[in-house]
Amino acid sequence: MNEIFEPFEKSSEISFCDFNDCTISLEGARRNQIVFYKNRNDQRSSEIFRSRLSCGRPGLLVLINRPSFELSVPHIVVPEAEFLKVQRLTLKKLFELKRVPKLAAVTGTNGKTTTAFLLMQLLHQSGLKAGFAGTIGVYINNKKIPHSFNTTSPGLIDLWKLVYENQDLDVLCLEASSHALDQDRFFGFSLDVAAFTNFSRDH
Repeated sequence: MNEIFEPFEKSSEISFCDFNDCTISLEGARRNQIVFYKNRNDQRSSEIFRSRLSCGRPGLLVLINRPSFELSVPHIVVPEAEFLKVQRLTLKKLFELKRVPKLAAVTGTNGKTTTAFLLMQLLHQSGLKAGFAGTIGVYINNKKIPHSFNTTSPGLIDLWKLVYENQDLDVLCLEASSHALDQDRFFGFSLDVAAFTNFSRDH
């Protein structure tokens, strides 16, 4: 892990052997977790940062800007252009993927949830092990399972963990919002199938 973060500015010497998980959520973060957080230094963003930080106990923060206030938590500053790349390298160290299922992403203004969910059901009925991730939750072979994200599409870390925990899937059907595509939440994953339900200004 040290080689991933070696080029970047650190608040102090950091022992990476203390960490076995990562997240983007400050609230509820634990000492064993590396938290990736896009901090901005305007007043409102700093207040939100402080508030969220007070609700968790992260072991390490990976930020995109030097913090505007004193932090007692060890932290590393990574340029925003490198932020997703560093997340992916960290995930590869913590949760090595032996196999990635085929990924089918559905985007469009309307119909994403229905289309992706029906696709999972059709694939399952045809004898394949299929999953779904989107607005209504995460399903594996039509059974809902717990998940940690609350957005239409999972972010990179949540998607990676979902794949890691379900490497025996044949296909994972993803609801891909325009925000997810714009924010590159599927960074580094290759989509095997992409479907558009309809086109509008968002897409």
